[in-house]
Amino acid sequence: MHSQRNLFPQDVWRYPLYEFEDIIREVDDVDLLAPRPGERFKLGFKIAKRIGLHSPLAMNPGVPRTRVQETYDLLLVSCSLPWDLLTFRLEGWRDRCRRSVCLLDEIWVKQIPQQKTFLKSLSQFDLIVLQLTRSVSAVGDLTGKPCTFLPPGVDTLRFCPIPRSRRRVVDVYSIGRRSPVTHRKLLELSETRGIFYVYDSLWGKRAFNLEEHRALYANTAGRSRFFLVNPGMVDDLGKRGDQSDIGNRYFEGAAAGCILVGEAPAIKEFQGLFDWPDAVIPLPFGSDGIGEIIDAFDRQPAREAALHQTNIVQSLRRHDWAYRWEALLRTAGLPARPGLARRKERLEELAVAVEPGTDPGRRAA
Repeated sequence: MHSQRNLFPQDVWRYPLYEFEDIIREVDDVDLLAPRPGERFKLGFKIAKRIGLHSPLAMNPGVPRTRVQETYDLLLVSCSLPWDLLTFRLEGWRDRCRRSVCLLDEIWVKQIPQQKTFLKSLSQFDLIVLQLTRSVSAVGDLTGKPCTFLPPGVDTLRFCPIPRSRRRVVDVYSIGRRSPVTHRKLLELSETRGIFYVYDSLWGKRAFNLEEHRALYANTAGRSRFFLVNPGMVDDLGKRGDQSDIGNRYFEGAAAGCILVGEAPAIKEFQGLFDWPDAVIPLPFGSDGIGEIIDAFDRQPAREAALHQTNIVQSLRRHDWAYRWEALLRTAGLPARPGLARRKERLEELAVAVEPGTDPGRRAA
């Protein structure tokens, strides 16, 4: 498995893929290749990206070349963005790997014309796996290779607030992109009604330590009642165009047992993934109606407690990264290893423990 984790060790938005890699390593037999950057990698990567937009990908941005020595059933190359393929400097893999898969986290249909040079390099792999639904057919047409959609996931064992029985002392939790209108309303409610609203107050995409950041994120979500969600790049029409697609936030918030509030992507794939009642409480992007939603749940504590539970159980049974790895193996025609079954058993045991009526998120008195 080829990973970007040592090349981009502080980029918060890349961490979900690193988390997926960690789960794969837990449940399968994996040799991890995570090259470390050369001395001038940052500058070299910036120059290579610019050159690569207009010419074949020939320039090495400063990544050591590595040769495959063993024989493998599968090569998995994990990338967040198309130009991450510049860092793939593995030699001899075609002779040593029976199957090859490239997992690409983000490419929007509107970006494909500008990213053609990078995307054409995907044709060297047997299978291309994408996490944006509408991009699948477009990338397949460009590369001539089989493409498939793999939904985002989450380490549900990390995000699940059980068995520690955390109190939900945070009323509303918001991270990343947000509506200025909704944000101002929540700031007003925190002043006038004393709700506890937690939100990003710094602009930036890098963390001191990604593991610590993820732990803080999961712990805060597990103590939150409501979690704001919206389709990926909701406020960036220049990048996504009219494409409405699934982001990681839905899976992370649900796994923590939060009540998801916001817009759901208008695609059938999302409806299939989040098909239980109240999976997302509707709040149009740019709305100031969040106060009414909080009021409605304040009047229905049993409904709130049940929804906290439901979101956790559904996540444990459907949205852990283990299920995504199982689906990818099935598509690649490879059997699962025993470690996958052990993790799924653990997920089911926890789901059963949450189901009987325990309150996974007691609010503070």
